Amino acid sequence: MNPLSLIPTGWLLPAVAALGIALAAAIGVQTVRLATAKAELAQAQAGYAAERTTAAQALAAKEAEYRKREQAIVTDHQEREHAAQTQLASLALDVERGRAAAGSLRAARDAAVAAARAATACSPATQPSGPVAADPIGVLADVLGRADDRAGELAQIADRARIAHAACVGEYESVRARLAQLAH
Repeated sequence: MNPLSLIPTGWLLPAVAALGIALAAAIGVQTVRLATAKAELAQAQAGYAAERTTAAQALAAKEAEYRKREQAIVTDHQEREHAAQTQLASLALDVERGRAAAGSLRAARDAAVAAARAATACSPATQPSGPVAADPIGVLADVLGRADDRAGELAQIADRARIAHAACVGEYESVRARLAQLAH
């Protein structure tokens, strides 16, 4: 049995036309919906791209800001390190000058000890017959020379420790100040 045989003959053409119109209307509605969906998708993609661009720009700005901060920290550290190295170099020069002065003082001391020994020297007839007593001037000069050398070494150690301490305190204060800036 043919389904078209159920429709009266006069109605077949209008039914097919109505079906065609309904189908065209449905296709038209779907086309409009599809075009609207594509427009919304394009708008969403454009918004997403704009947000990504904005986020990338904000990230680049923050990165530049933190690189600038990092460079400032590195520069401050290098300046403090350079100052400490300069102080240590100055200390080394002072130590060398002190050693040179100590050398000339030792030479003067040795000359004074030799002169004192010559002044107190006994003639061979008046020398004691027992073992010779220790030379008190020589012993005193030796003890004072060693004490001076040790004092110089200790002063150099103390100066180096003072310079290192000052550099360390500078680093600590710098870091503390930067952390306080970040906290606010």
